[in-house]
Amino acid sequence: METEAVVFIGEDTRKSSPRLAGLAADGALALGAKVKRYEKVTTPQLHWAVWRFNVQERMDDIPGYLSEISTSFLELCKEEGKKKPSSGIVPKLRVDCANGVGAVALKNLAP
Repeated sequence: METEAVVFIGEDTRKSSPRLAGLAADGALALGAKVKRYEKVTTPQLHWAVWRFNVQERMDDIPGYLSEISTSFLELCKEEGKKKPSSGIVPKLRVDCANGVGAVALKNLAP
């Protein structure tokens, strides 16, 4: 049984990133693989895209990740509110901006 290779390539905010991603894509294509490129993405976003493809056999884009993560966070906040309804606790979200690319991702997550 032979399966077709798919290489997922993401970029960060460094100036060299598009060129390096392009070279990686050229190499993968030269070896007969399909390439799925993402512009500025965080490592967890790229991992999610690979997982989605490998486990669920779906080629999703990053808006799917953003939708899942925001829905999960809101659900978590609801559950915590049920446990301590009168506590006055306001959930906080801390973001690691991952050398700049996290800030790009956060802008896409904001309503």
